[in-house]
Amino acid sequence: ETVLSKPSTAVLTFNIEFAGKKAAYKDIPMVMQAQDLNSAHIKCTITIKLSDFEIKSPSLLTMAIKDDIPVTVDAFLKISSNK
Repeated sequence: ETVLSKPSTAVLTFNIEFAGKKAAYKDIPMVMQAQDLNSAHIKCTITIKLSDFEIKSPSLLTMAIKDDIPVTVDAFLKISSNK
């Protein structure tokens, strides 16, 4: 088995539930770097929309806040076997 020495890329699908509503975000590009044979570090940014969850964009001092909200995912994944 080989540990990846360089980051690799892939695409993910995120199913997000927020405020009782669900939305799927497909084909989100991510970068993955293996840490060792059993773990990896992933990073990506998902741009969610408040309107996807039927939330009205609030305003601040009469200026509307954008519908798009970038969400950064920075996670470590551990692979475990069911032996």
